[in-house]
Amino acid sequence: MYSIIVERAISKSFFTVKNTVLDIHKYAKWWKEYKPTINTEGDIIAFSPVPFFSIELVLIELKDNSIKFEYRNAPFIGFGTWEILEINQNCTSVSYKIEIKGKSIFFDKLIRSAFFVKKHQFDIFKLINKLEYL
Repeated sequence: MYSIIVERAISKSFFTVKNTVLDIHKYAKWWKEYKPTINTEGDIIAFSPVPFFSIELVLIELKDNSIKFEYRNAPFIGFGTWEILEINQNCTSVSYKIEIKGKSIFFDKLIRSAFFVKKHQFDIFKLINKLEYL
């Protein structure tokens, strides 16, 4: 498995951030530019980070300060975890960690490439930044 962690502190209260990050019903608005489809019966989010493939995330664990997804129907397998921690009353640390492996040698090499890492970090930083304005 290959891991990438993206983390940033934002100027929002823990409870405000928690209400978005831990509620997949709010991902449609939060992830709007990725045009997510939310299947609340199966706790599944489908989206396309790039035009040529889509990803399904299946909610597998929900805790007080984190939400964990399993990557399915993607060129890789593994897990992604959002975690939120209160720094102070108006500041929250938000992180997203992926632990993934390519389904083929090609995709395993791709996820370890500078291109994939930069694209993933860029997309996640964008999502974290959006939390400040929701």
